[in-house]
Amino acid sequence: MGWLLFLTVFGLAFSGFVRWLILPSPGRGGMRGLEPFFIFTRHTWTDIHHLLAIIFCLLVLIHIYLHWEWFVSTTRKVFGLRKH
Repeated sequence: MGWLLFLTVFGLAFSGFVRWLILPSPGRGGMRGLEPFFIFTRHTWTDIHHLLAIIFCLLVLIHIYLHWEWFVSTTRKVFGLRKH
């Protein structure tokens, strides 16, 4: 599970980096993001970035579900709560 989260975060960082620094901004009357640049178009990179974000959120929820007992016990220890 951890390596899936790592790969997803790496993909998010990479696609965000490509969109932010490598791909040109559409601007006024210029490129509309439809021309292929750096393997895919700007819109495809945006779709990839959004898909990876959704996958990451789902993996985080699954990770929390799988480690729920640890989360509860650690929270109780930190806040000094007792089990009822």
